[in-house]
Amino acid sequence: MFTIFQKKIKEKRPESILVKKLKDRAGMSLSEVLIAMLIFLLVSAGMASGVQFAFNQYSKALRISESHVLYSTLQVVIGDELRYTEIIKTDDTGKVTEYQGSSAYRSKYGEGSSLISVDEDGNYLGEGAFGQIAYGQTSGTAETSRKKLLSDAAYTRDLTARVSSVTYDEDNCYFTVKLEIGYKDETLISEEFNVYNVPRTIPNK
Repeated sequence: MFTIFQKKIKEKRPESILVKKLKDRAGMSLSEVLIAMLIFLLVSAGMASGVQFAFNQYSKALRISESHVLYSTLQVVIGDELRYTEIIKTDDTGKVTEYQGSSAYRSKYGEGSSLISVDEDGNYLGEGAFGQIAYGQTSGTAETSRKKLLSDAAYTRDLTARVSSVTYDEDNCYFTVKLEIGYKDETLISEEFNVYNVPRTIPNK
């Protein structure tokens, strides 16, 4: 009698009812399996897109940051070059067509040099092209006619540069340089800066 009473109490417990219901289930139907798989695929695709978007945004932010570093570095190097230029040739608009740089460059590259864009091997890329900035002449070989202002390592993340224009103000003795930093077909930075010409600003004694 006591045993039968314990059995009835045990059957009325909530956990016993839940276990019984679980045992009575026949499993998931085909439609439920397909829906579960669809939900899983949608969640996975959303996570993959989110990760890729975050990675692209991070790469873009890092590239923009490094483009500013490249711009600042080229600005300093170009400024040092133009600051001590001695012979300057311009057209009617004031655009610098040729100049003779400091003596360190002059002995090797001669007169008629300018700031041009070259590839990694020092080959001239043409007017208005993005590449690596070099001082020298458009004609001749890379070894004898041109010198890159920075090493290849300075152009990180496939960044490139070009000097769009260099003008000279004869009255105030300063250059205006338009320097651009690019990535593939996109221009990341396009700004101008001035460089005062020391030989022209020091009065003759």
